[in-house]
Amino acid sequence: MKKENFMTARRILLALIFVAMPTVPTIIARAQESAGQDSAAPQASHERCNWLCQYKEQQAQQIEGSWTLLASVVVPPGTPPPAPVFVYASFARGGVYIGADRRFPTTKQLGSWVHLRGNVFASTFISDQYDQSGVFTGTLKIRVRYNVVNKDEFVGVANVEVRDANDTVIATRCATIKAQRIKVEPLAPLCQGITPPQ
Repeated sequence: MKKENFMTARRILLALIFVAMPTVPTIIARAQESAGQDSAAPQASHERCNWLCQYKEQQAQQIEGSWTLLASVVVPPGTPPPAPVFVYASFARGGVYIGADRRFPTTKQLGSWVHLRGNVFASTFISDQYDQSGVFTGTLKIRVRYNVVNKDEFVGVANVEVRDANDTVIATRCATIKAQRIKVEPLAPLCQGITPPQ
């Protein structure tokens, strides 16, 4: 009886082997194909990201560099506007903003900038304020949205918050901005032939 059971089990096992044998190459081929697709997918995604990331980086670089800005406060109709404010601004890679307002030569504007989309950018920066005796009186917090017009010009709208020494908002103003890129210029002709120190 045991021998018959053994023979039956052996026949079933052989039958399963004969049925499974033709499918093994197909399973292996499909596994290899799937593995190939899996390894190709990250590569395709990486290539797509490379192209897209490079494009976004090129767009973001539109504003990088140093600029002269003219900010004009927006006033109600019929109100004489104050004189425009002259500012130097530098946008560094990584989102660093550094500026200087000509009215306050001893204080700097420090903040961050981001690329929103296309030719649209935004920044927020803060500048400390002092009275004539050098006592800290508060800050200016300025939020700006920029539109790059071309490689050497942008325009924008700013929201200026005047804060006291306790960081309480005491005034809010709006302003428009026009900016020109500071370009590298050649040496003056009389300096061209001078040899730098060794």
